[in-house]
Amino acid sequence: MNSFKFIKDTFLTLTSKTYPYGTEDDLVLDMQKKGIFPKFDKDNFGNYFLKIGESRTIFASHLDTACKDQVTVKHRISKQQIVTTDGN
Repeated sequence: MNSFKFIKDTFLTLTSKTYPYGTEDDLVLDMQKKGIFPKFDKDNFGNYFLKIGESRTIFASHLDTACKDQVTVKHRISKQQIVTTDGN
């Protein structure tokens, strides 16, 4: 699989559903089953992390989305490969 296809497919998988606050565990487990996420550790505050070597550098992101309900996201991909949704 070429790099662009892998990145595109991974992005589409990660954004295939909304994940309201508190459902991040579901996202992590789902992505681990699909082989996209590695095994993470979790701190006392519920933050996932993966320690690589002895670096003091971290990368962080939110896994939840700004919504109340978990719904399937309908992607639209233009001829220029720009990904949007159907607006819902």
